[in-house]
Order: sequence, then C-alpha cells, then structure tokens
Amino acid sequence: MKKTIFLTFLIIGLNSFSQENIQLKKLLSERFPVKESFVADGIWIYYPKDNEPRKLKKPIIEKGLTGYELYTVDIVNFLDQHILDSDCLILFNKSQNKIIFGPPIWYSGLEKEFYKSFIGFKFEDKTEIEAFVKEFQSLILNGANETIDNTKIDDTSATFDMFRVVENGAYRRIKLVFEKMVLIKIEDLNPNTLEVDDVIE
Repeated sequence: MKKTIFLTFLIIGLNSFSQENIQLKKLLSERFPVKESFVADGIWIYYPKDNEPRKLKKPIIEKGLTGYELYTVDIVNFLDQHILDSDCLILFNKSQNKIIFGPPIWYSGLEKEFYKSFIGFKFEDKTEIEAFVKEFQSLILNGANETIDNTKIDDTSATFDMFRVVENGAYRRIKLVFEKMVLIKIEDLNPNTLEVDDVIE
C-alpha cells in the first residue's frame, strides 16, 4: 500500500515537472529562436531538442525568490567566428509565464535584470548570510571558467575576488552590501583601486 502511494506521488511529481519544462522550453524558444541565417553579433540561440533546462537547488536563494524558480540551461552564443555552448541561468515564473535571463559573467558581467531579483533578500543571521554568499558565488561561476578567493564576510558586507588566471591576479571584486540583514546593493569593483565599475541596487 505504501509503495503504491509513493509511486502515485512520484508519477504526479514527474508529470508536474515535465509540464513545467515544456512551458519553460517554449519561453526559451520564443526568447532565443533558432535562425537559419544571421550576423553573428553576440546572438543567443536555444536548441530545445538538445538542451533540457535543469532546476538548481539553492535553498537560501530559493527562499528569497518570490514566484520564481532557478534553472540552468545550455544556450549557444554566436560572437563573430566564436560559437560557444554556454551554461546560462534562468529565473522562471510559472504563473506569470515569464523568464529572466542570466548569461555567464564572462559575457556581460553581472546582468542587472537577473541579479536585481536578489536585492531585498532578508536573512535571519550572519550564518544565513554566509550560506547565501556561497550559493551566490556558485551562481556567478555557472558557465564561467573562473576562480573565487579572498572571501570576507561581516554584518554589513561580503567581498570576494574573481580570477581568470590566478597568477595574473584578481580582475574584479564583488561586494554585497547588507543593512539590517537585508541585501541592499551589489557592487562590481576594480580590485586595485576599489572604484565601482557597476552597481545593482
């Protein structure tokens, strides 16, 4: 009896996930359609037959997202003569039939529309902030052949350096700013001068 109930719930769950993937793939195909001919100027194309969206498990980030689920999916980028199969991040709102695109950091830095979704996240304590920082770093590394080091966290901020080649030194510093346990700002800094190159708030 217990086995039958378990199998029933498993089938229902798989069917629900399958429907979500169909809806998400349709949105991706509309946003990044396959084109027979085009000028390769940084265009993105999604090939649905070859690339299934994969749901990411990031408990702290998921807790802060309202109505959105976090996925990663391969989308092909055409830039001049370069053709790159890229792991991209997607925020998917099933009820609103909407997606927010997060390309790899090598393409456009911190994509404002995507990472702005994290502004306003509330945390219970410093331990939860530390867990969030780890999840955030794993997102930034998604689809990027880069390294993170020198992570420093206190009650008001978290900073870490990013490296393409460790021997060449950090090429950017990311700073997360908190106020009363709420994420209020994300800064992309020059690691040498600490000047702000970009900010999301």
